[in-house]
Amino acid sequence: MSIDQNRGRYAPNPYPTNVAGTGGYRPFAAPATPYRQPAATPPYQPEIGPYGQGPAYPDGPVERTNTFALLAVVFAFFVPPAGVVLGIIARKQIRDHDEPGAGTALAGIIVGGVLTALVLIGYVIYIVSIIAAISAAS
Repeated sequence: MSIDQNRGRYAPNPYPTNVAGTGGYRPFAAPATPYRQPAATPPYQPEIGPYGQGPAYPDGPVERTNTFALLAVVFAFFVPPAGVVLGIIARKQIRDHDEPGAGTALAGIIVGGVLTALVLIGYVIYIVSIIAAISAAS
């Protein structure tokens, strides 16, 4: 109900009090849903592939790639000689401890070696061009 400001008493309810079949007007009541409730779901079971594979996740611990092998690849792009050194260290550790990551270490060695060679070729070209410019000026 609302208070009538003019008379100081409660005003009558402006909404209808009986709507057919509802037992009263409820402006914020949820409407009855015409859909039926979902059926109960069965308990969770892991999915099995078409050929009868087991669960999607391995049961045991996962072998981790050698840390130096990963660092060799990262450093090969930013500090190529360090990538070569770290790759060689990683290959030795992998051979001694039978760890995974031999391919990653080899990639670090190759990328680091190629980029080191390109940087050295760039330095040689730069120095030769400076010497040629100095000799042409005199």
